[in-house]
Amino acid sequence: MRVDQKNQVRYLEVRELRFDQDNPRLPTGLEGATDAEILKWMCDDGGILDLMRSIGEQGYFSGEPLLVTNAGDSEYTVVEGNRRLAALRLLHDPDIIDFSKKTIERIVEESSVLPTTVPCILYNSRDEILEYLGYRHVTGIKSWSPLAKARYLQELSQSARFIRVEESRKFQQLARVIGSRVDYVKRILAGLKLYEHMEQRDFYGIEDLDEESIAFSLVTTALGHPGIVDFLGLNTSQDLHQLTLDMKNLEELTRWIFEKKDGRTRLGESRNFRYLNKVVANEMARTEFRNGRTLQEALLYTDMPAEIFRSLLSVAKDKLQESQRQLYLVREGLNEGDKDRLQDIRYLARDMESVLNQRLRDEQ
Repeated sequence: MRVDQKNQVRYLEVRELRFDQDNPRLPTGLEGATDAEILKWMCDDGGILDLMRSIGEQGYFSGEPLLVTNAGDSEYTVVEGNRRLAALRLLHDPDIIDFSKKTIERIVEESSVLPTTVPCILYNSRDEILEYLGYRHVTGIKSWSPLAKARYLQELSQSARFIRVEESRKFQQLARVIGSRVDYVKRILAGLKLYEHMEQRDFYGIEDLDEESIAFSLVTTALGHPGIVDFLGLNTSQDLHQLTLDMKNLEELTRWIFEKKDGRTRLGESRNFRYLNKVVANEMARTEFRNGRTLQEALLYTDMPAEIFRSLLSVAKDKLQESQRQLYLVREGLNEGDKDRLQDIRYLARDMESVLNQRLRDEQ
């Protein structure tokens, strides 16, 4: 049976529907997994149980048809709607998995509706559905995780529509499909390549780091800093997806971002990437950081201290100007302590000016 993607909704038996083994949300460890294994993984998300309750009480909402392709022999692969399929399968067969059995059995017992057929739209191929998924899950309201988005974009880039498109145009077209920017598409696909190298090396044995726990967005954020890109051995004059990695430095970067000691990573917060960018771009600072200096200590070996000084000086000036304006409004309540603080500020300013003048003379 073949229908055009614009054809009407049709109802298919729940027993005819199969999970999508290529679902971007599935961990790589579930490749070739059984339905029970996929259901077990999906049920780790408590939302499946809530979905079961909703369908069991109100029935299946016809306004959200499943998007399917023909898998042969009267079976259909659900490309969009696998969570809904999971809820339906558990409503019909709560014994399929040995997980939260009492909760699942209670939901089934309390359900007044057990749909045997559900609305579906049948497509000729998986590729026909992929672009819709981009709008819905990459930039839409039902957003996937960053890693799932990256896997989806990789699959889309290898689909029939894009496989023959020149590299120079491919990213523009991919960005247009998902309603995003070219640099976002390039970065997230480059991040996926880095992730795949980490995964192939079992995440370098870093404790508690795996596909389920990794903050993939940190990988793509790192690629937004040119010093880190250069540290990884990438050619910044080329597209980021053309990876020529320094594998030793990739392991170092992975450990700095994800490996915890005393509850903290060497990077600390994600906003510290701008500091790490400065450190890895400076040979002396990089060496000090490798030798155990903290990120803040290593910054002292870059030109960053001058930037911090300049920024703090601007803040201090703004605060003093505001204090001056406020002083003109004060009519009472001033004391000798206020005078002493102003004198301290004057001494500090004179001392800094003296040091600054000496540094400027030394440079000249």
